Amino acid sequence: MASNLHLVDKQGRPLPPHIVDSVKQWAPTLTRRFSKRCDPAQLSDSIENHARKIAEYETDYGPLPDTDSLEKFTWRTLLNGAIDLVRKRREEPLSAAVLRDSAQLATNFNPEARWASLQKLEKIWIELTPREQRMWSLGKQGFNDNEIAAHLGINKNTLVQARHRLKMKLIAKGFLRT
Repeated sequence: MASNLHLVDKQGRPLPPHIVDSVKQWAPTLTRRFSKRCDPAQLSDSIENHARKIAEYETDYGPLPDTDSLEKFTWRTLLNGAIDLVRKRREEPLSAAVLRDSAQLATNFNPEARWASLQKLEKIWIELTPREQRMWSLGKQGFNDNEIAAHLGINKNTLVQARHRLKMKLIAKGFLRT
C-alpha cells in the first residue's frame, strides 16, 4: 500500500521528502494493524490526509528537531488517524435496508400485517441502545460471535450476556416468543 499513497499537499505539490520517507516507513505497519478493521481505501486516505497535516504542522511551527522526533510524531499522527477511522466505522448509523432485513417477515405476505410489523419493529428499534442495534444488525449480516465481539470491542462472554439481555427485552416487548 505504501507505494500507492499520493503524498501531496492541498495544491498537488509533493510533500517534503523527509515526511514522505517517514510516512512510507509506518504505512505498512498501520496497514497490517488496521486493514481488517476498516476499508483499505479509507485507511490510505487517512494516511494521506494525516501526512498533509504533518507537513502543515512543520509549515506552521517549523521543522521537527531531528529524525527521531519526526518518526515519533509521524507514528502518533498516523496511528491516531487510523484509530479515529475505526471508531467512526463503529458509529455508522444503520440504514433503513438493514432495519427492513432485520424484520423477519418472510412468512407473512399480507401488506397490512407487514406494515404493522415494520412499525412495531421501528418502535422497538428506537428503544434499543446503539450497541444493541449494532449487535443485532451484525448478527443479521451473518457475522459470527467472535467477529461481532471484536467489532464491538468486547469479550465474547460479554457479547453472549448482552445478546441474552436483548432477547429478554424483545420478549418483554412482545416482539419475540419464548
